[in-house]
Amino acid sequence: MNALPLSTGLPLLRYKEWYLELKADTPDQFQLCCEDKPVFVGQLELINNGLIIDMRSVVWHFRSKQNHLEQWCNIQLNETLSLSMTYTFFQGALVIDYLARNSIPTRLDIRHHITQTDVSHQLATQPEDIISSIKGWQRKRNDQPSEYLIEPVGHGFCEAFSATQWIVLDEKCELKNRT
Repeated sequence: MNALPLSTGLPLLRYKEWYLELKADTPDQFQLCCEDKPVFVGQLELINNGLIIDMRSVVWHFRSKQNHLEQWCNIQLNETLSLSMTYTFFQGALVIDYLARNSIPTRLDIRHHITQTDVSHQLATQPEDIISSIKGWQRKRNDQPSEYLIEPVGHGFCEAFSATQWIVLDEKCELKNRT
């Protein structure tokens, strides 16, 4: 696994024949490719108190580390909402971790709406396996706030949302039955 710079200045994250691509002109989307062919596209959805937030004017920041990509922004609602996402390949899956912080209580939901663009790409050949691989992009909302946010420090933020979403890439993925 390594991250390589793209000509657009955004990193490319690789795992075996897979790579994750983020583009500067569409930072609220990702493209997951296998051997240079797009297989999945993810569109970020941010819902606050039941309303979809328009993400087109948000200024995104990116950081590439050895085995993951980080993407974050601040969104001005009633108060500043800090949103971060971490993309990594782990145990045969693309894993996306979401964290949002706000100084006031809010009801958030953050996820990528994932579409399979190459329907010929299948993880398995048995009909029941195909059905489970279609459900391969799974999601888990985390109930507990991050440890560093529990500590009584005057950082002014409360955790509003924490979740994990993943796309199973390998048949032997250990995350397949994760709950």
